Amino acid sequence: MFANHLGQFTYSVPADWNAESCEDSDVGYVVALYPGSLPCGIGEYESAWLFVISSAGDQRSSHTWRGRLVSETPVVVDGLHGVRYLSHIDGTTPLPPPQGSDEVLYLFFDGTRTYAFTYDHWPNQPDRTADFDRSVQANLKFSA
Repeated sequence: MFANHLGQFTYSVPADWNAESCEDSDVGYVVALYPGSLPCGIGEYESAWLFVISSAGDQRSSHTWRGRLVSETPVVVDGLHGVRYLSHIDGTTPLPPPQGSDEVLYLFFDGTRTYAFTYDHWPNQPDRTADFDRSVQANLKFSA
């Protein structure tokens, strides 16, 4: 269980995801990195397959999916309304994820903070989509 104080949330993922909780000057975040990726504070934004970020204010417009939008579904997690987006990366992008990836983005705003939970399923990696959905919907607690 990660208690991210700066990000004002608690979140739990399976131990084998090798995730770590990071706190920066103005944001709190959690990353799970592919082997060989850099740890907190050193380029993890581009190399994480799981990326959770919480920042002050309404930042929803800065969090978008990177591929073709497949679905948009309203969700309620820990009493907070949000949206689950699913997109598919049809073409190549300058940064990961690679072509053929699926991206799941949960986006919440509680009136003071924006919470974005992103999972990228790369075509050559195990599909953790169902586990990711369960981890967000059952283990996320907002502590603003």
